[in-house]
This record gives sequence, structure tokens and C-alpha cells, in this order.
Amino acid sequence: MSPLFIVLLVAHIFAAIMFIGGATIASAVFPRYLDWHWSVDEGGVNPAGDPPRRQEQVLRALARITRGYGTGALLVPLLGLVLAFVDDRLGEAWLNISLVLTAVAAYLLIIVVRTQDAQMRVIRAGDTGGDAVARKRDLGRMRLAANSFNTVWLIILVLMVWRPGGRA
Repeated sequence: MSPLFIVLLVAHIFAAIMFIGGATIASAVFPRYLDWHWSVDEGGVNPAGDPPRRQEQVLRALARITRGYGTGALLVPLLGLVLAFVDDRLGEAWLNISLVLTAVAAYLLIIVVRTQDAQMRVIRAGDTGGDAVARKRDLGRMRLAANSFNTVWLIILVLMVWRPGGRA
């Protein structure tokens, strides 16, 4: 292995852990806090015991982390492509499948970020939640997209380790 390959591999793995990991956790936790935000009792306390201002701060931070780390995650496939080029693996099946799944993950993350942004606009406007059916629909969509995003990255990880159809 050349020193360039090792540096690229370390950077690729580090970027995956840092950026995809951060976006994965934040996107998965956001729906729970959003559900708690809308589930306040008459005293203004949610099931977690947080006051409304604290809930909003947590939601804002999670939305920022999802967007920021999701954007940083673009570095992962870029480094992966350079790494594949350096190691002459561009035509291998596992890599091509991983690239397609990366595009799917990006699409799912866009759905999550857009839904988070819409919910944060509602919260910033001081809306008390409005239509409960629409809230449940958005919450379900966000949970499905976030969990699908996380599952796609798990599949990509398995492909990176297993490398079906690749050379030794």
C-alpha cells in the first residue's frame, strides 16, 4: 500500500465516522424531541421534563447538526472515489452499488433536512402545533426517512467490508 492510499483511506474513514455519524445520530434523535415538543402539558413541560425554551434549543441544535454534518458527509463519497481511482477499483460491483446507495442516502437526508426546516419554521413562528394530523404525518415521514438513511449507511458499511464481486 502506498502512503497516498493510506492517507486517503484514513481520511475516508475519519470523514465517515465524523460526518455520517453526526448526521445519523442527529437525524434519528430529532423526531423524538419534536414529538416531545408537541406533547407539553398544561404546565409547559414535556415528557422529558424540559421547559419549552430548552426543547426549542435542542431541536435547533439537532437541525443544525443534521444539515452541517450532512453537508460535510459529501466528503465521504468524494474521498471514496479518489481512493477507488488510486487503488484501481472503479469498475467493481460493490463500489458501484455503494455509489448508488450513497445517492439514495443523500436523497433521504434532503427529505429529513427539509422536514426539519419546515418544523423549525413552525416552532419559530410560535405556532402551537396546528393540525395534529399534519404533525403526525411529518413526524412519520421524518422518522421513516431518518431510519432509512441510517439503514442505507449500514448497508454501505457492509459493502465496504465485504466487497462482493471485488478482487482481493
